[in-house]
Amino acid sequence: MKLPTWSALKFRRNAHRQPAPSARRASVTVPQDAELQVTVSDEAWIDVVQDGRSVKSAGVSGVKTCPGIRKSVRFKLTAGPATLQFSGAKKPDLKVAVLTPE
Repeated sequence: MKLPTWSALKFRRNAHRQPAPSARRASVTVPQDAELQVTVSDEAWIDVVQDGRSVKSAGVSGVKTCPGIRKSVRFKLTAGPATLQFSGAKKPDLKVAVLTPE
């Protein structure tokens, strides 16, 4: 399963991890139980909500020396809708990729 690749999100500066004008959400439908990897181009918090509950990350990797990729976070999700939440971005534009790891 491959979901939409890079999407641009606009942010205003906010260093706090709380709902704020700079926070953005994206909805995805997970067709079957799967692990999804969410990758962002710059620093930001990544959270996933499914069935009204926050999903704990299954793994995180971060790189400051790779242009265009700052961090990837994996989440184990069940089939159905999920909400991706992004906050605390330090730059006004954030690219996001969502895919199943190979």
